[in-house]
Amino acid sequence: GIGKRGNIISIYQEEKEIKEFVQPESSVDEIKSQMLEEVEEEGPPDKIEPYLNTEDWKEFSRIIAEDVIQEDKDRWVLDQAEIAGLQLLLSPDQKRLRPSIGMKFYDWIGSEKSRDAALQAFAMPEVTHIYTKGIDDIMDRDDWRNEFPTIQRYMQEVLDVAEGDELAENVAIDYWLDVKSRNYSLISNLDEDEFPLEEQKKLRMAVEEAESHLSDGQTLDLTGVKIGDEGFHVQPEYLGGDEDMVKYTGQTNRGKTSAIFGVIGTFAEQITDYNGDALTQWGLKAGEAFQIADDVLDLENERWKDLENGNYTLPIALGEEYLHTSGQEELKRRGER
Repeated sequence: GIGKRGNIISIYQEEKEIKEFVQPESSVDEIKSQMLEEVEEEGPPDKIEPYLNTEDWKEFSRIIAEDVIQEDKDRWVLDQAEIAGLQLLLSPDQKRLRPSIGMKFYDWIGSEKSRDAALQAFAMPEVTHIYTKGIDDIMDRDDWRNEFPTIQRYMQEVLDVAEGDELAENVAIDYWLDVKSRNYSLISNLDEDEFPLEEQKKLRMAVEEAESHLSDGQTLDLTGVKIGDEGFHVQPEYLGGDEDMVKYTGQTNRGKTSAIFGVIGTFAEQITDYNGDALTQWGLKAGEAFQIADDVLDLENERWKDLENGNYTLPIALGEEYLHTSGQEELKRRGER
């Protein structure tokens, strides 16, 4: 019951052309080569290029292309999921900021491990970030990521069956879970002379722990609705409940971006000559700050996604608190902003 659509399907968002779907007849290998060429030609996004080693940024793409993307699937529908996924994995819009921070530690602190091995190891948290965002997009029913359609959106278009929406979501979930299993091979394939099995185990355990925190954070994020409504178990103190929203949003943030930054610090502690746990602690704090800054940018750029979905973030909680409790005009204006 699955048919092919031979034409290129254009995708539009807010009357702006974003990207074109690849032709369903294109192979995984062809699209992968095309994406790597774009990475090579475009380089990192301008706003973060000053903070990155451009060659490291490109190398992460090549490692992901070689170790995570699978070619020559024996089913057309699996090929299409692979094509949709590799566009997200290799998109030049991916900042690859987290593994680049890891390589900064590698350069600053020093290490007995080769640069190639360090790059391969630090690629693992980056892929973890991408597939956890992919699953997050399914749960949030998002259609876009880095100006590419999410896998479920892509598959809705290429599956020509009545149950297209539900099937597309199932394909997307299966694909990202498959990527998750492939991701662990990045560590398993490391040279045992450089990374003994015990060290490999510690790296895998760090990612597993981060995934657990990410799951907790996503659960808190999804249950933190609706803003200001009665009857929901998340009710702020200033609206008659007993929930400390600064504490609540902090706990949510520590289970999201913070977890991935923390694992970068843990990897750096294992890979470099540093002894101690300060890099992990720095990563957790940096990730929390990064999440707060991202939530502020969502408001400043008038994206309003969290407001529309009724989700609390720290800036929304503070703004709402000012509006509801402050008798000072200055704080009320700040809350409105």
